[in-house]
Amino acid sequence: MEVKARALGAVSVLFSLLFAGCGGGGNNNAPGTWALINQETLTLAPGGVGSAAFTFQNKSEDATYQLTIRLDGTAPNGWTVTGSSMFLDKPIGKTVDLEVEVRVPANAPNGQRFLPLVITDDDPTTEDVSVSLTVTVGQIVVTSIRETAAFVPNLDGRFESGLEITNGETNPIATLVEPRPLNFVGEVDALVWFSPKAGGFVADPGGVETMKCSALPRTNTVAKTFSLENYFLNPWQGGREEKYSTQFSVKPPNDVLYTITSLDWLMGVRMSDPDKVTTYDVTFDPVPTGKAGLYTFSVANLDTTQYTAVVNPPNAPVNAFSAPVTVAVTITRIGDGTGETVDEFTLRATHDVHADVNGLLRLPIRTYVGR
Repeated sequence: MEVKARALGAVSVLFSLLFAGCGGGGNNNAPGTWALINQETLTLAPGGVGSAAFTFQNKSEDATYQLTIRLDGTAPNGWTVTGSSMFLDKPIGKTVDLEVEVRVPANAPNGQRFLPLVITDDDPTTEDVSVSLTVTVGQIVVTSIRETAAFVPNLDGRFESGLEITNGETNPIATLVEPRPLNFVGEVDALVWFSPKAGGFVADPGGVETMKCSALPRTNTVAKTFSLENYFLNPWQGGREEKYSTQFSVKPPNDVLYTITSLDWLMGVRMSDPDKVTTYDVTFDPVPTGKAGLYTFSVANLDTTQYTAVVNPPNAPVNAFSAPVTVAVTITRIGDGTGETVDEFTLRATHDVHADVNGLLRLPIRTYVGR
């Protein structure tokens, strides 16, 4: 899902400061007149329309001015340039914005145009002031944050997706992304973190930053859907929030895969980890017909310095009609992991009558230690 953050549509505005020497009340910039103190440039897509503001300031304590800005000459073929007129009030320091609207034809080639403008006031003794408006025609790059791939689960229980941030601003943006859980509690229900490319979280103007987003739901979580917002604040747009929303569903596995038993460290920080217990639900199905009796379950080859195991039920009846038999094995990690490891244990199913349906199932235990 892509969220475009720019509210200006086809218009991109760049502020460039022009000091009082750029004009006002005659080209002598004399005290007691007015001055052009700021103007904008425009970036428009072919067929687009937008307005650039010109800011004027009164330099007189007593005088007021009727200011007008307009195109000086003829507009390029197919272009429309519309000026405006405003009243600049007193006292000294008072400001007013005059806007120039530009409409670009749909067949306009990419590139820059410099439109000549003239500024006049209602004092016939002052000279007109000439300025130019820079208009860039081209594809608009919009600041956005989006998912490049939907969250998908790995065998170790983590969910991963790609993340892409595009910088449509005129300044670099520090794209440090933070997760915002919407319906779960961080460190209790799930953990979310990001892996940036080498060099950190900075996108230059027009640049794209890519990174990987990882989510680790707790293994004891019941079936639910997690909703997540990933966002950063854009300081060059007044702290505007850029974000995308996504979701991923977690449910108890039907098949035994890698299972996360604990996360002790994340980015070098010791975590408070309530989830050192995980349960394997194992179903023996089908059981051959005519094999009535009793299964006894046990655990072997378990590193008892790191884990304890409880089998429930320890015994289960087997009927003669091939009904499935289910057992749960709860593993608790009692050791403190020092790295990412995969251990294993063996679940034994021993039949009291028919040894030919005894079962041995090797199951992995994944210990995930974040960086």
